[in-house]
Amino acid sequence: RDKPVEALLSPEQAWYLSENLRNHLSKAEFAVYREQQEIYDIALQGALKLVSVYYDMNDKSTQQFYNAVQKLSKETISIDYPDQFKSAPLLSHILKQRISKSFTIESAE
Repeated sequence: RDKPVEALLSPEQAWYLSENLRNHLSKAEFAVYREQQEIYDIALQGALKLVSVYYDMNDKSTQQFYNAVQKLSKETISIDYPDQFKSAPLLSHILKQRISKSFTIESAE
């Protein structure tokens, strides 16, 4: 043989591999919610490494998955929160009306 023979993974090892990959992707997902760019980057790089080392990169679905994760790894986590919600002035107006109505009811009694 010209190349070293790579051992196949046992079913148990394959299960641990897929769970480890799932764990990396979950970490990346939670990092998005928490706006933790560094954890997001590390988690996706770990997922990419697992795929490239343990999965068949000649398989079309593996390539598509790898490319999708690689595309995600280039994204920057940034969430733009509005300075003020559009409903805030309307809610403020309603609250003022209710307060003024409660004062007029109390004074009428």
